Amino acid sequence: MKSILIIGGAAGARIATNIFKKTNPYSLFYYVECFAEEIILNRLYSTVEKSLEHLKQNDVDYFIATGDNKLRRKHYEMIKDYTNKEPINCIHPSAVVEAKKIGFGNLICPNAVVHMDSIIGNGTIINTSAVIEHDCVIQDFAQVSPNATLCGYVVIGENCFISAGSTIIPKILIGNNSTVAAGAVVKENVPENVMVAGVPSRIKKNYNEKL
Repeated sequence: MKSILIIGGAAGARIATNIFKKTNPYSLFYYVECFAEEIILNRLYSTVEKSLEHLKQNDVDYFIATGDNKLRRKHYEMIKDYTNKEPINCIHPSAVVEAKKIGFGNLICPNAVVHMDSIIGNGTIINTSAVIEHDCVIQDFAQVSPNATLCGYVVIGENCFISAGSTIIPKILIGNNSTVAAGAVVKENVPENVMVAGVPSRIKKNYNEKL
């Protein structure tokens, strides 16, 4: 019987467990650095650092469930460097995934759609009913929130956060570490390290500027 180690998160750990129970019903589930009350009794280690040797020495799968893009990346890089193991994907059975390429450690939630010839990197979150149209690219550790729509040929940079209900028209580039606010309609390329909002969207915050 295969064991799956779920790392980080509270709601994220519960979501991943629910999906894995559908796709891997005979697996045993253990947790690292997870704090949801209903699963804390199965927490194997309190920190990721303490779990590294266990992951390296044992034949277990793992998935990083934290919703924080930067923390998810930190955990991934730490585990990969120490164990040389990649996390598994967590894909709900109702999701439509026709991607040309999909990396490791991705969470794809119920009713999400990833159309043909899209490319999904590592450690992304594609949330409930998000639509990734054909020929899009979602780079590492980006997150696409519920009901967001990415039209064809959109590129989402690393560590980006695309908020709920936003729309990005075709052939738009969202730069690394940028945020698209909820309900925004993006008609122009977005540079790195900014937050855009509105219809049409405009830059509202520059993360490089000191407050």
